[in-house]
Amino acid sequence: MKIIISLFLALIFPLIADASEQRYITGNEFKALCRYSFDEYGYRINRKVDNNCWFVKTDLLEKFLAQYLPTEDFVLISHNADHGVVDKFLPYLDLPNLIHWYGQNIETTHPKLTSIPIGLCNFANHNAMRVVQKKDLAKTNLVYANYSVETNRKEREKCLKETGVPIEKWKGFQAYLEDVAHSFFVLSPDGNGIDCHRTWEALYLKAIPIVTRSINVEFYADLPIIILDSWEDYKNLDLTPELYLEIWGDFDPSFLTVENFIPEGHR
Repeated sequence: MKIIISLFLALIFPLIADASEQRYITGNEFKALCRYSFDEYGYRINRKVDNNCWFVKTDLLEKFLAQYLPTEDFVLISHNADHGVVDKFLPYLDLPNLIHWYGQNIETTHPKLTSIPIGLCNFANHNAMRVVQKKDLAKTNLVYANYSVETNRKEREKCLKETGVPIEKWKGFQAYLEDVAHSFFVLSPDGNGIDCHRTWEALYLKAIPIVTRSINVEFYADLPIIILDSWEDYKNLDLTPELYLEIWGDFDPSFLTVENFIPEGHR
């Protein structure tokens, strides 16, 4: 029993110790901003929050809009699934009581529709991210690639072919984060959805992600990200430490919090 308790404390203590530190962007952090939620756990009310904000798991949007569509004014946040917000949802954006919609993987345009980051995986080892951030590792590698081709074979085989950057073997999450931190640039091809955790892992570790153009990524044009029209354009890049410094500028990863992507009046 003592061994079990010791193991439990060893696991939980880092979470308690880091409670005052930066909270990373995740789907569940966006959910925590909302009074109401509809996801795999059903309909719930967060009584710690007093607002008119709804969080909906993206793959349950159609069910939510058919069965739970509010009649009063509300803000909608959709996240925690790789499905995109596409044209079929445009009629709902014209509803006068929908104040604004913030969503992951935006694939259409509307004045009341804004992309929010996928951020880090809800269940990733966030303490490992904090450990690697605190190491402030020196940049020793120009371009890094570590992704599974099988996740999006067409897109990622094209990325591999056109960039010629070999895919590193997986050595565990913290080792991966250290490799990212050592790198100036990180390739981040589309996966199951348009947005990838890798893009935001790179930014948290002061590496510049390289992605391809989409409606979604245009929302982040002011962040230190290289956006290519296609992977064929990679050969036209002149990637150097000097270019890294020019693009990165004075950007501070501590900016990357959910509060900075949802205006105060909408949460």
